[in-house]
Amino acid sequence: MRIIASLREEQIVEYVKARLLENGGEYSDNPFQGFRTRSEHCRRVMRWCEKIAENESDLAPDRDLLLMSALFHDIGYNRQGISHEDYGAKLFGEFADVHGLEKEFAGRVANCIRNHSRKERMSVLGKTGVELQILMEADLLDEEGFMGIVADCMTEGMRGKDCEGYSGALKRMLHCASEILEISPMTTPYAQKCWREKQEEVIFFMERYRASCFLEL
Repeated sequence: MRIIASLREEQIVEYVKARLLENGGEYSDNPFQGFRTRSEHCRRVMRWCEKIAENESDLAPDRDLLLMSALFHDIGYNRQGISHEDYGAKLFGEFADVHGLEKEFAGRVANCIRNHSRKERMSVLGKTGVELQILMEADLLDEEGFMGIVADCMTEGMRGKDCEGYSGALKRMLHCASEILEISPMTTPYAQKCWREKQEEVIFFMERYRASCFLEL
């Protein structure tokens, strides 16, 4: 893997985290979600990219391009009102120059960073580059299913005296889960499988949770 040949993954994550902290983009704007950090999200998205790439070898994604794009895809979040996609591509360009990455490679990574939020391009496999396609799928897969449920519960608990307890957590889960249960934006077979599993996780948990708490859906 090219990015690990001279740089360790941990060093890159720390670099991304430092830029995010410097620009005020490491933490969510939601005051009840201080437990969510974008640098760790980037690391998890990289892991999802690895899993999809391993299970979709016929698509022959450029692994170095894919994983580098994932680690840097959200580095551009800031409090200056600048598009995080464009700013992220700029920050990666600076990193690439300092570390002597090949210009053609760096340009392709920057393109993935610049376009990763354009999820409307996911509707047909092959409509966009395979690395960008997998990156967008991985970005959406993170924090869904059981992980999303934990985030919903933590968010409700962080509301303090305004927390509505167990019933409030269920309402938040229902609201946040509506999209994942109604649609599947995935196009690669493996990502589609992962999305179905996450749908099943949400349905199973909410049914058992509601019954245990004697709450109505």
